[in-house]
Amino acid sequence: MKVYPVLAIREALLNAVIHRNYYDPGYTQIFIFPDRISIRNPGAFPFGVTPEHPIHKPRNPLISSIMYELGYVEKYGSGINRIRMQVEEQKGVEFRYDEYIFYTEISFIRRVNLSAIDELNRKILELLETRNKSSELSQALEMSIPTIVKRLNDLVSAGIIIKVGKGKNTQYRLSNKY
Repeated sequence: MKVYPVLAIREALLNAVIHRNYYDPGYTQIFIFPDRISIRNPGAFPFGVTPEHPIHKPRNPLISSIMYELGYVEKYGSGINRIRMQVEEQKGVEFRYDEYIFYTEISFIRRVNLSAIDELNRKILELLETRNKSSELSQALEMSIPTIVKRLNDLVSAGIIIKVGKGKNTQYRLSNKY
């Protein structure tokens, strides 16, 4: 099952290379979280360019031209619209741009489908308000720790809960999405 629109992420990475501010000593960074993928790039959009009104105004025309000649870019100024189209085709994912003073970030976010949570997971989520260790949940639900840990890991992968710590000190908390 494809979770993220691969072509949209490819396009966002190309945009990061082509449009980054190379005078800034910062790095282009890629963050992969259970519920999202974010690409952070030094520099803001060029003056007059926004995600809502993309125009061809490359910060690095030579890199832009090379990427076009190599076939990585199909048409100038169409990257954001291509990302938007790919995300719309991929169910359960949305994207957003955040622009800050020194960097721009695009995030591909998985929507959490709470209706797909079964009764046992609902009980686990309810118990997390007062118990946050797998051993405590295991005891409360009268189930084995490996069974509870598997359920907790599934909920972490879905972005519904957060895992903090390691080993015996591992705790689980509701994410701020739930």
